[in-house]
Amino acid sequence: MHADEVESWTFLAIGTPLRAVGAIVADARRLAAGLPGRARERALRGVAAEERVAAVAALHRGEPCGLALSCAGTWVEWSATPVLFLPVLPVGPAPR
Repeated sequence: MHADEVESWTFLAIGTPLRAVGAIVADARRLAAGLPGRARERALRGVAAEERVAAVAALHRGEPCGLALSCAGTWVEWSATPVLFLPVLPVGPAPR
């Protein structure tokens, strides 16, 4: 939403869309684990199976996806953006 400042920020490079969405889901579940039952269910609606399939499909199409979660008064956002990593090959003899 609107925040005066960012509390923390993390960047991960993950090899496949499925693993990227899995990392988001695992992180969201860890965050919501301490909430009481109904609040936990409400917070985790965005990581339902259908939502995960849609997120993986978006990444395969080259589109970004994300999840926003309000958890015990804290607003948390995750996003995944597909990027192309090109291998960098050394010029000349390979280092030993």
